[in-house]
Amino acid sequence: MKKIFFTLMLAFACMSAYAQKPVVLVDWFYAADGVAEAHEEALRGAVIANIDRIGRLQLVDVESQYTMDREAQRRATEAAMADPTARAGEMKTTGAQYLLTGNISKMDAVYKVPTDGTSPYWAGAIVYSLTLINAADGTTVGTKSYTYEGLTGNTGSTKDEAIVSTIKKTKQSMDDFVNEFFPLKGAIVELGEGKGAKVKTCYINLGTDHGITAKQKLDVFQVKSIAGRETENAIAVLTVAEVVAPDLALCNVTSGAKEVYEAFQAGAEMRVKTKKDSAVGSALKGFFAM
Repeated sequence: MKKIFFTLMLAFACMSAYAQKPVVLVDWFYAADGVAEAHEEALRGAVIANIDRIGRLQLVDVESQYTMDREAQRRATEAAMADPTARAGEMKTTGAQYLLTGNISKMDAVYKVPTDGTSPYWAGAIVYSLTLINAADGTTVGTKSYTYEGLTGNTGSTKDEAIVSTIKKTKQSMDDFVNEFFPLKGAIVELGEGKGAKVKTCYINLGTDHGITAKQKLDVFQVKSIAGRETENAIAVLTVAEVVAPDLALCNVTSGAKEVYEAFQAGAEMRVKTKKDSAVGSALKGFFAM
């Protein structure tokens, strides 16, 4: 496999500056027969770039940790390559807490001739999955599968162009992947502007150190104790207006202004977590993403 030149975080010295972010080692991706090496590398590169763009994780590319000879030895051991959990112990030597690997089932395109007389085109079709492994014990944290074809794929005037265009679909998918497995968690620490019993803005204890960005949405949960058990009740939604410090961000209260004010005045604990898109919302965004 050729080197990917945008390899991330080559030196372990870089890790100390982001110690508060989870460290994820990105493994090689394994592709089914018929998948072109260039397309395999392009998809892996897009996954890395779009996860790194979010800024919530510290990524380490496995290609920066092992020589090509070492990779060849691994590929010679088919059983080991097929079971990434068996390698988790070895991956701990990189300082990573997680191992991310991918399996590509399909990267192809279909030639389409419209019946309405418009020009023929190629429709991309990509199917792959990502598996997140806990490096401490080799257990699988989770696996997500992605399919971009038909209405959810992209098109092109050539087969290669359609495949490359469809790879762009990874942007929204990686947003969802990171939000699901690495949600931001923090708390409201101070109220900002308001009117009467409604608050317009507030401050949370998440900032640049945590990879939070402007326009990001978060759910607010009021913490209560019921029968000796802790519960969380969703009361509001925040939108990050400005990241002002490594551990501080100003947010607009986009819903639940009264509930946030009353909970804060009562001294209740309010936690914030990355807002997950609804299944319908994600599907629609995936449909319109280019």
